Amino acid sequence: MSPEVYEHVERQDSDHPGTYRVVGVTDASVTLLHVADADGRRIHPGRTVSVSRTEYESLPTASNPDSRGSLGEMVTSLPTAIYWSLRGFSRSLASSPVRTLAALAAVVVGTFGAGLVPLPEPFLNGLYLGGILGLVLIGSGRV
Repeated sequence: MSPEVYEHVERQDSDHPGTYRVVGVTDASVTLLHVADADGRRIHPGRTVSVSRTEYESLPTASNPDSRGSLGEMVTSLPTAIYWSLRGFSRSLASSPVRTLAALAAVVVGTFGAGLVPLPEPFLNGLYLGGILGLVLIGSGRV
């Protein structure tokens, strides 16, 4: 079998067993990147190994650990993903209370300020949008 870049093979008899992706091919050797552990879980160690073409041909093929799961798996994992996203977002907001309060104040004034503060409507709209953008940036950890 001729090795192609992005093919996957299993190496179980090495110091680091698991799934490896072909990332380079020469006439004499094949360079492999370690992409999943022995249980098939995706890992990112950056470990590369070079094997001879003969050794490569003796390795069993493996499935791509990056392939998407089924729709059912995605739906069942959605609540967990939402929970962790909201938890991380709220912790980012809590870690910067002054900025968070300033952004919240801009949202509140932009939303309810039309009859309370003597500011033009475009300015209030800008406050609202700026406050929302601020909350998103703070919550995502970019500010």
